[in-house]
Amino acid sequence: MELQRPSSLAEAGEGLFLHGGTEVVPLLRDGILRADRLVDVRGIVPAGVRGSVIGAGTSLAELESASGIPDALREACRLAASPQLRNMGSIGGNLLQSTRCWYWRLRYPCRLHGGDRCHARDGEHREHAIFANDFCASAHPSDVAAALVALGARLRT
Repeated sequence: MELQRPSSLAEAGEGLFLHGGTEVVPLLRDGILRADRLVDVRGIVPAGVRGSVIGAGTSLAELESASGIPDALREACRLAASPQLRNMGSIGGNLLQSTRCWYWRLRYPCRLHGGDRCHARDGEHREHAIFANDFCASAHPSDVAAALVALGARLRT
């Protein structure tokens, strides 16, 4: 596997992007993600808080302690992970987390893997979504996403 550390987004090219790696590395290790090339975007993704704009590369620890951040978002950052993961993990990575659904992670032929059903709807599902789950009952794992939705935040891509 190749690791690239580009100095600009234009230089990044193709590959699996990672910032802190707290989500990507375990998924690679478990064989859920596959990549021939990793692109470390830590040096090129905007970080920090400027007014109401939060850079995708801003660590959860930085958001938790930044002034001017709404209490709901600060608490969501604090609850999101251990201190070590909050220091490494970025808000962008937190929002892009993969589902924690064990059916998906164990590669059952569910709808997210191209299958014709959601195994969680009929099987073990106590930690899955109870609303808007017609297609898939997996819930998004991000505490930060819920806080941002409640605050009416908008994402720019």
